[in-house]
Amino acid sequence: MKFIMLTLLLLSNLTATYFLFSVSTYGISLVDIISIVIVLYALYATVWKGEPIALPPFPIVSWFLGMTLAVVLSSAIPILSSNGEMQVQWIKTTLHYIYVLVIGFAIVASNFSVNDIYKAYRVHIFLSLLVSAFGIYQLFARAFNLPFAWITMSTNTNLARGMDFKEWGQLSLSYGAFFRATSIFSEPSSFAGYTSQILSLLFVSLSYKFRAFIGSKILWWSIVVVNIVGLLLAFSLTGLLLSVVLLLTYLLYHRKFSLRGIVIFGLVLPFLLVVADNIILFYTETSVLELFVQRVGGIYSIFFGGTTQTTGGESFFGRLETMIRGFWIWVEYPITGFGLGCVYLFDRVNQITYIDSTFFTVLAEMGVIGMFFFIGLYAVMFRYLFFTMRSQFQSVALSPESQSLLSIIPYLFIAQVAILFTTSFFVTFWIYQTFGLIVSVIIAVYSETGIPLQKVYIMAEPLQIRFYRNIKRLSNSQTNSEIL
Repeated sequence: MKFIMLTLLLLSNLTATYFLFSVSTYGISLVDIISIVIVLYALYATVWKGEPIALPPFPIVSWFLGMTLAVVLSSAIPILSSNGEMQVQWIKTTLHYIYVLVIGFAIVASNFSVNDIYKAYRVHIFLSLLVSAFGIYQLFARAFNLPFAWITMSTNTNLARGMDFKEWGQLSLSYGAFFRATSIFSEPSSFAGYTSQILSLLFVSLSYKFRAFIGSKILWWSIVVVNIVGLLLAFSLTGLLLSVVLLLTYLLYHRKFSLRGIVIFGLVLPFLLVVADNIILFYTETSVLELFVQRVGGIYSIFFGGTTQTTGGESFFGRLETMIRGFWIWVEYPITGFGLGCVYLFDRVNQITYIDSTFFTVLAEMGVIGMFFFIGLYAVMFRYLFFTMRSQFQSVALSPESQSLLSIIPYLFIAQVAILFTTSFFVTFWIYQTFGLIVSVIIAVYSETGIPLQKVYIMAEPLQIRFYRNIKRLSNSQTNSEIL
């Protein structure tokens, strides 16, 4: 059952923008439902059965408590402003922050085993074959008006911010007959981020004698090829940035890796990209590789005062503008910030509803206090994953499953850090689920190897023991009454 819950959680993250129904202006998706199931299971395990919660071997809980304190302190400006709308928005956003934070802790409290997590990620990687293949199909579906070229999504979560619509489609710019691939996601950058992370999970196989997650070479290469092509078709700077960061992480983090595997992949990658690009060029009369060169070169030229133009519809400078706006909001409210979730109320004239960077969002909405705890949280996690963890498990005999999981969590962490620079994700499931999964992997490996961890009990005595004891007392009391 625990393996199924975790598998559904990873699956539901892919469909987070598909809302099943709504409560007021909040859309309920599958990820909400699965997350609540995990919270209920965590309560069942810790309260009813009385199971302990293992604490991670680094002070992440303290930093989360500090960040929560910063969230509370960010209420200062909304309270002092006497602006009712601002105060309500802070309350709603803070409640949502608590909601997603509790889900992250519930994942840890569920005590997933190494086998549970390993199998869930195997399914996740297998599923990427279908997800990316569908993204490739969309290239032809959009060019020739075939079924499922576009997916319609339903939501009313943005009504409160003046964006009056209930149905919206996938966002994808076109260049001639070429439309950027989105697969099942709402926009290309999400698809690109997904394929980049899947590829990083597969590349850990190049550092071990065994094949992590995927045993078959044919299947491994099939998934790699489909995801690389999907990443190309997404035509995303976010995907490009994430791929470069993850590749550098791989080269710097692993002391030993398969030189033969690196050489083979280095030869296959250019060939694959050229072949894929020529097929795209044949059907759409557009070269994606040339678009990438024009896009990156144009941004570089404009950024440094040149005259070379980038591709049409470029979002880089719009995102940069929101980050700069976030910086100036922080300058005006440096200590506690403008208030969690309240940025869109700061500048309605320019219609900046959010800041395109989690780091600048935290800076603007929670001030220097929030930024201190946010950066500290990631610094503590970075230190453990890239330094302490390696030495702790160096002399410990680990199963292939444990080795596989320990090898991917640095990439899950680095991918999150990179994406947070270009996307506002502070009050979302993804951040806290990822933290929950990383910590769960560490605790599960500790448990498998017998290394002791500090544990806490929510209940001094399991609720089920109390319940059955009280039932027995009630039954004995009724029996004695009957005798009298």
